[in-house]
Amino acid sequence: MSPQKITHNCLAKVDWQEIEAQLQKLEQSFQLRSFLMLFASVERYNSPNSDIDINRKLQKEIKDQEILEIALSEWKKSELVRAYLLMKIQFLAQDQYCHAVNHVYQHGDNSEKIAILKSLSLLPHSSSFLSIAQDAHRSNVVTIFSALALDNPFISEYFDQSSYNNVVLKAIFLDLPILKICGIQKHRNKLLAKMIEDWMDEREAASRTIMPQVWPIIYPFLEENGMVRCQYYLKSKPEHAHWIKIAQSSG
Repeated sequence: MSPQKITHNCLAKVDWQEIEAQLQKLEQSFQLRSFLMLFASVERYNSPNSDIDINRKLQKEIKDQEILEIALSEWKKSELVRAYLLMKIQFLAQDQYCHAVNHVYQHGDNSEKIAILKSLSLLPHSSSFLSIAQDAHRSNVVTIFSALALDNPFISEYFDQSSYNNVVLKAIFLDLPILKICGIQKHRNKLLAKMIEDWMDEREAASRTIMPQVWPIIYPFLEENGMVRCQYYLKSKPEHAHWIKIAQSSG
């Protein structure tokens, strides 16, 4: 059976004991196909007190404690387990490990891709997975793009300014909560502000609403016309006034 044809329907329900047993077998003799099947089977993962178990197990695997700022508490159980699986095959040589992660991403379903994307900053050799992040950046599947764009430190650390700006713009177009983009305050820049102001021009010309959360991003770079618009929204739009005041206080 080829990796592309492995489906959840052909996999029996597994419990935590079974997952650990499979990991031990993989450590003794790693087979990519077996790992693909284990990674896919997580959708059927079921175990009492599993939320507590997997949080503790995953955090134990994370060497850089600062990364624990990632909101693991908001992840699905299956995403936590899959992140744990990716961490547990670190015994592989770098090229073999990167090949395995890329292969799982390429052949996985959307839920598997999302788990990998959320895990990117937790993985060893994180910078090697830029192509995965770029694929998610291009994706038309909102949940896949969101897994990269929101609450994910990877783009803040590894995307250049142009790519980062494009992530922010796409998130705005999709009406996503842009202040959940990691590093947004640090990475805001004049070019990004100009692109957002152009978007605001188009929205206003079409009599469409504007996301009020853009003000903290663009405020430091506003020029005369931008300040005129800012004053208008400050005085006439309470939902915008809130975010303009935040922008003014943070500088």
